[in-house]
Amino acid sequence: MNNRSLLILCTVTAIDMLGYGIIVPILPFYAETLGASAFDLAVIVAAFPLAQSISYALLGRLSDRFGRRRLIVVGLGISAVSYVAFGFASSFSTLLLSRLGAGFGAGTFAVLQAFAADMTDDSRRTAAMGYVGASYGVGLMLGPVLASLTSVFGYSVTGLAAALLAIAGAFLAGLCLPRSIGRNDKQSARKSFGLKAWLGAYLSWPLSIVVVIYLITLPAFEGVMSMLALFLERKISLGVRDAGLLWAWAGLITILSRVAIARWSEKFDDRAIVIGGLGLLVSGVALLTAAANFWHASLAVIPLAAGYGLVFPALSSLASKLSDDDTRGSILGGFLFLGGAGRIIGPIIAGLAFERISIELPMLLAALSFMVATTVTLAVPRQVRAPSRA
Repeated sequence: MNNRSLLILCTVTAIDMLGYGIIVPILPFYAETLGASAFDLAVIVAAFPLAQSISYALLGRLSDRFGRRRLIVVGLGISAVSYVAFGFASSFSTLLLSRLGAGFGAGTFAVLQAFAADMTDDSRRTAAMGYVGASYGVGLMLGPVLASLTSVFGYSVTGLAAALLAIAGAFLAGLCLPRSIGRNDKQSARKSFGLKAWLGAYLSWPLSIVVVIYLITLPAFEGVMSMLALFLERKISLGVRDAGLLWAWAGLITILSRVAIARWSEKFDDRAIVIGGLGLLVSGVALLTAAANFWHASLAVIPLAAGYGLVFPALSSLASKLSDDDTRGSILGGFLFLGGAGRIIGPIIAGLAFERISIELPMLLAALSFMVATTVTLAVPRQVRAPSRA
C-alpha cells in the first residue's frame, strides 16, 4: 500500500468513527427528552454493538465477493441515513432503529481492516493495522468535541453533522481509494466461503490459537475498563472530572502505541508484539490495584492502554496473514464478530465479581487471563502464512 492510499484509508476510518463519537455523548440526554426510561436507554445503547457485531461478519464476507471499496461506501451510506433518522427522531422506536442502522453501518471497520491487509505485504501488515487502529481512536477522541460544539444548536444539528461526515467519508472512499483485492468475478464466487468452511477456518491451526488468545484477552480487558471508574471511585475517591481526564489520557496513549507499532513491527514479529503487549497489560492491572491516588492511576493507565494498543492490531495482523485474498474479509469480519461477544461477556463477569465478591477481583481475573493468554501465544509460529485452498 502506498502512503497516499494508507492516508486515505486512515482518514475514512477516522471520519467513520467521528460519527459514532459525536452521537454517544448526547445519546442519554436525547433519549431522556423522548421519554426513555433507564431500561430503554440500556436497550438503545446495546443496539449499536449488537448490530455492529452482526455487520462485521456480514460486510466482511460480502466484501470478499463484491469488493472492499464498494462495501465501505455502502456502509457509510447506511450510517448517513441512520444519523439523519437519529437527528429527527420523535419516538423511542425511531431512535432505536437509528442506532441499529448506525451499528450496522459501523461494520465497515472490518472491511477497512481487510482493505489495509489487501494492500500490504506481510512485512508491513502490522504497521498498517496499527495506523488504521490509531485513526479509529482519533475519531473516538474528536467526536465528543464536535458533539459539544453542535449540540448547542439542537440534537438535529448534531445528527446532520454526523450524517455529513459519513457522506464525506463515502465520497472520499469511492473516489480516492484504489480498487481493492476483493472482486466480483466467477473465480471469487467459486471460492466464496460457506458457513461450514468459515467455521472450519477458525478451528484450523494456527488460526484457532489466535482466536483463543483474542477470546481470552478481549473480555478480560473490557471487564477491566467497564469497572475502572467504579473501582477507582471506591479505592481513591475518583470524581467524574478526573475519570474523564483518565479516559482521555488512556485514549491518547492507545493512539500513540498504535503509531509506534509501525516501527516496532520492522524489528519484531507479531507474536513478540502480542507477548510484549500482554506483559504491559499485566503490569498495568497490577499498578491499578496498588494505586493510592489519581497520579498513581494515571501512571498505571500508561502500560494498560499501551498494551491494548499493541495486542489487538497484532492479533488482527496475524488473522489477516492466515487468510487469503478471497477470504480475508470473512476472516477479519468473523474475528471482530467474536470480539463483540467478548465485549458483552467481559463486563458481565467483571460486574458480578465486583459487586458480589470483591472490587479487586475483576483486576485479578484480568491479570490471570492475560498471563494465560501469554502462555497460549507461545504456541503461535513466528512466521505464519495462509493455508492453501483447493
